[in-house]
Amino acid sequence: LGNDVSRNIIHTLSNTNATAAVWVTGMSYNGSTTGTHKVSRNFIHSLNMTSSSATATMNGIYIIGGLTTYQNNMVRLGVDASGSDVTAGVAINGISEQVAGTDNIYFNSVYIGGSNVGGSANSYAFVSTITTNTRNFRDNIFFNARSNGGAGTGKHYAVRVGGTAPNPAGLTINNNVYFANGTGAVFGFFNSLDVANLAAWQAAVGLDANSFYGNPQYQTPNGTSATVDLHINPSINTPAEGNGFDVVSITDDYDGQTRSGLSPVDIGADAGNFTGTDLAGPSITISPLLTNTSSTGDRAITGAQITITDVSGVPTSGTLQPRIYYKKNAGAYFSAQGSLNGGSGTNGTWSFTILAADMGGLTGGDVVSYFVIAQDVLGNIGANPSAGLVATNVNTVTTPPTTPHSYIIVGAPLSGDYTIGVAMLNRALGKNITRERVVKKVM
Repeated sequence: LGNDVSRNIIHTLSNTNATAAVWVTGMSYNGSTTGTHKVSRNFIHSLNMTSSSATATMNGIYIIGGLTTYQNNMVRLGVDASGSDVTAGVAINGISEQVAGTDNIYFNSVYIGGSNVGGSANSYAFVSTITTNTRNFRDNIFFNARSNGGAGTGKHYAVRVGGTAPNPAGLTINNNVYFANGTGAVFGFFNSLDVANLAAWQAAVGLDANSFYGNPQYQTPNGTSATVDLHINPSINTPAEGNGFDVVSITDDYDGQTRSGLSPVDIGADAGNFTGTDLAGPSITISPLLTNTSSTGDRAITGAQITITDVSGVPTSGTLQPRIYYKKNAGAYFSAQGSLNGGSGTNGTWSFTILAADMGGLTGGDVVSYFVIAQDVLGNIGANPSAGLVATNVNTVTTPPTTPHSYIIVGAPLSGDYTIGVAMLNRALGKNITRERVVKKVM
């Protein structure tokens, strides 16, 4: 037993109160804790509000408990029925889970739009504040394009989940596509803090290793109520193509098409034979690694020592070319831009120089640590080594690799005559001898 709430189109709901903390919600559902409940293949769009209250709220799907699977739904908010932006500074939630339940949220496509937004209210493509019960969030597209105007101070998030430490109890989240690109955009919110990007999100949440950041390429997300379309544009590269997790109980998509007959597993409500995109950062090979040296000057890496390859290519000019980062002992990192030595941005050899003056000079015993970082033209980042790296781009590294490469500045070799004391000779020979015996031995 259980309810099946499917194939509804809900649009053009509005509230015109100018000041009250009103709510407009496309669908609110509370499934019981018995039976199998399903909310699927619904399209909610073009809701409108004009209130100036910062606590006025617009929801696409509002989840208030129970045991329910939400699958293959499409939600477009922030744009009204005429295709105009909803600029009122109200809180907007695409899919909102606010009451503890056992919920599965699979293969949904969400878009939050609107520009020149005023007020201080935040918006979320997906928000869950639950910290208990089993909850699974997989194969969804959460796109927040909402953008502040000059007076707007709200933040516009792709995703928020509850928890205070990595790997929150009961939570599974993975294989989603996230994108937030307007003025005031923030990737996510977790443990009462903003999270800047996907890598930082994965570290904070301890999950989501197989999710992606990029524009899913909806067909007409900002259209009127008659033209809005959250299907995927098949002629533009999309990270939704073939990167999902196979939820075996869900065999169709929003249109009722069989997913397995289109491509392995597409992310979002719309399955199809789309054009995939480059999701991996550049591959960087350093061979051989820098070895210990007695030189205290600059250290050049040239020739075919560093090779960088990438499907879409790395910049070969401008400020986003690959860089080498280096530091002395426990000091701060410095960096220098590399230059293409041979080949191309998709497969090239690069030259870099570690500058001793940046580090205040070098002397015997110093340990120089270094790593190389590159990003492709799509913004995907790669590094060698990469474990632990958190970076927005090649120029903004917030957390360096946990174990960078390193080499030691060794002292110059000894030459000439030196007097060796008895104590030092004892240590060298592993014996206990007297000065008299040393003299006799030398004679």
